[in-house]
Amino acid sequence: MADRQTTQLFDSMRRGMPFEFTTKMSMTKRLATLVCVAELFGYQYAGARQEVFSIKLAFTPDPSPQAQARAAQYWPYAPRIPEIPQQVLELNKKRVLFDLSSRAALLRRLPVIGIALLLASLRPLGSLGGSPGLALGYVCFLAALVGLGVWFNFARHKRAAAHLEAAGFVRHEPSPGQVSYLPPGSLPPAQWHEPQQYGPGPQQGYAQQPYGGPQPPYPAPQHQPYAQQPPYGHQSPAQPPYGHQPYGGQPPQ
Repeated sequence: MADRQTTQLFDSMRRGMPFEFTTKMSMTKRLATLVCVAELFGYQYAGARQEVFSIKLAFTPDPSPQAQARAAQYWPYAPRIPEIPQQVLELNKKRVLFDLSSRAALLRRLPVIGIALLLASLRPLGSLGGSPGLALGYVCFLAALVGLGVWFNFARHKRAAAHLEAAGFVRHEPSPGQVSYLPPGSLPPAQWHEPQQYGPGPQQGYAQQPYGGPQPPYPAPQHQPYAQQPPYGHQSPAQPPYGHQPYGGQPPQ
């Protein structure tokens, strides 16, 4: 059975238009899973944006032949999804992590960080008011803690970028300070101008199949994602290039 977030994602994808999917603070693995599901059903990940108390994932319809073939194959069985290869999930985790650990994302979190530090320091500073040295030491400790958090954030950002580049992703910078990584051979989301209807429509299988009812098994995968794109390179023989493992297999039990 599809969970609530996946059901909401399918409801948005059925419109065939670009959209932003809003979710509360979620684990990176969960966000990457939503990205993988959207890619299976004809959408392209266009970035993640940090809000104060939520995260927005942006998606645009992907009119590439590979995406259309996958969408046509899997939509009749929605909202059930095939097994997602672990390698694809890990790479999408790095893409989401890269977007959420950027300088712009950190600046959006600063108000929340500032309020949290203020609340954390009010009571201790009040009790240390008679000892300026201890109060100053406590303030320096909080400042060092914030600095360590900023360093750790940017270290994760750099590691995610290095991982994606080693996997063959292409750095894309549409404007100064706005950087993303695209799978090789794919066009930037901004270049897709014609939204297409990928959903099966309200009168077809998706709307008629109850989420908890029996579903037909997935067909054997016939279209590998990104099959016509060059390998992502720089990967060990034990890890085949991203896109050369078909989404598919048995549906979740």
